[in-house]
Order: sequence, then structure tokens, then C-alpha cells
Amino acid sequence: MWLTSYLPEWVFSLGVLAGIAGILISWVLSFIPFIVTYRLVIQVVSICILAVSVFFSGAAMNEAAWKEKNLEADLAVTKLELEAERRNIKIETKIVTQIKEIQNTVFVNGEKIIEIEKELNAQCKPTAAAINLLNATAQGKIYKGESK
Repeated sequence: MWLTSYLPEWVFSLGVLAGIAGILISWVLSFIPFIVTYRLVIQVVSICILAVSVFFSGAAMNEAAWKEKNLEADLAVTKLELEAERRNIKIETKIVTQIKEIQNTVFVNGEKIIEIEKELNAQCKPTAAAINLLNATAQGKIYKGESK
């Protein structure tokens, strides 16, 4: 409500008090000629001021409650963003470590393939070491066998 954002809350509280005071004045002081003449008008205006003021007081309280909930939600989102960033760093570190392990495996197995290549070219027949090396490479493991 745009009016609750422009006016302070005390204005609505003052309106509630003015509405109640107007109603009481019109009933209590009905023996004064000026008030008797305008008694109905004073009551209607006072009731309207009271109703509008109570409505806007409630709207202002509701808006304050929603602002508080919004701040709580923003705080929760901030906490979750920090947690997500922390987890992303952890995942990134894990992935970098895995990539280094894979690169090391490829390098070690590549060196062993070069060593076994000489045996393969000399015999034109795959040896058990060559087959085990290729199997280990396909499985992403480092070949532990011995080469000559």
C-alpha cells in the first residue's frame, strides 16, 4: 500500500484516537447545541476516520511483518549462497585432483607403451605385458607390470 510507505505509523494511531474521541464527544456532549446539530455528521465522520485508520494500521503492521519475513528469507539465501560457494570450491578441488590423477595415469601408461612398443615391433606378436598394459590403460589404471 503506497500510503503506508509515505506516512508514518503514528499518523494512523492518531487517526484511531481521533475517531474514538469524535464518537465519544458526539455521544457524551449531546446536550451542547452545536454538537446536537451536527451530532450525526460528527459520528459518521468519526466512524469513517476510525475505520480508515484501523485499516491502514493493520496494513502497516502487515507490511512490517512481510518486510521482516523478506529479510529472513534474504538472510537464508545469503547463507545458502555461501554454503554453495564453499561446496563448489570443494568439488572443484576434487575434480582438479582427479584430472591430475588421470593425466598422470595417461603419462605413465604412455611411457610404458613406448617401452613395450619395441618388443611388439621386434616380435610382431602382442605379449602378455602389452595386453595387460592396454587393459590397464582402458580401465584408467596405472600399469604395474614389469617391462624389459
